[in-house]
Amino acid sequence: MTNEPLSIIADQQTEQELPVTHLFAPDVYSREIFMPSGMLVIGHQHRTSHLNIVLTGSARVLMNGLVHEITAPFTFRSGEGVRKVLYILEDCRWMTIHATQDTDVDVIEDKILDKAAPIELVEEELKQLFNGSAGYGAFLERNGITEQQVQQLMRELPSASPNEDVDSTFALAPSTQIHGIGVFAGRKIKSDETYLAASKLKRTILARYVNHSDAPNAAMEANGVDQIRLKALRDIAAGEEITTDYNKNMALAMSLNQEVTT
Repeated sequence: MTNEPLSIIADQQTEQELPVTHLFAPDVYSREIFMPSGMLVIGHQHRTSHLNIVLTGSARVLMNGLVHEITAPFTFRSGEGVRKVLYILEDCRWMTIHATQDTDVDVIEDKILDKAAPIELVEEELKQLFNGSAGYGAFLERNGITEQQVQQLMRELPSASPNEDVDSTFALAPSTQIHGIGVFAGRKIKSDETYLAASKLKRTILARYVNHSDAPNAAMEANGVDQIRLKALRDIAAGEEITTDYNKNMALAMSLNQEVTT
């Protein structure tokens, strides 16, 4: 058993390492980790697609800008380039399974993990992870830490990938939906117009900063398997905030990025 150098914010208000159990079978390598309730866990970015098996417990998991609440037993496949950030709701045992003929853990980790990849999280994503701003605030208060300390520990890099079409049409400003940043139309957007939200591992401001509404004026939709576009559901006036339904976004992400079995 070795330690996985995950960044952790726990009730002890410190970064910690979690023990990892390594198991081998012919052409198969698995990693099992135990994560206690109340812990925020930041995993490494993975270079390869792999299976995830949640053996016990439950967690909210942030992947590709969307939050999924997962309860064991649960199995899914996460794609290349995915980093998982977890808030553990109940003591959780989590296993990942990787195809490899190597048996040296250091060699395998160099191939499957990108430990140098920057961590890109913003306050709005963390609030989703903690089930809204109230839950996020309760987490900070319970642990006696501030938002600034969280961002320092996470080495926040909040910039989105530039896109000329998107950046010339939309603008960031204080949201009308939450206490935070939102995306606003810089001109009138006609119904059915579409704009790039995410492509492979890149996200524009539309994927990063668009907020939720129960009555959204836009929706995320797939364009093939490698691209997600934002589509206007109706005419949107200049200066109006762009919103989508996070529940539908989550379902779309699950269908595109993971093959799920229960």
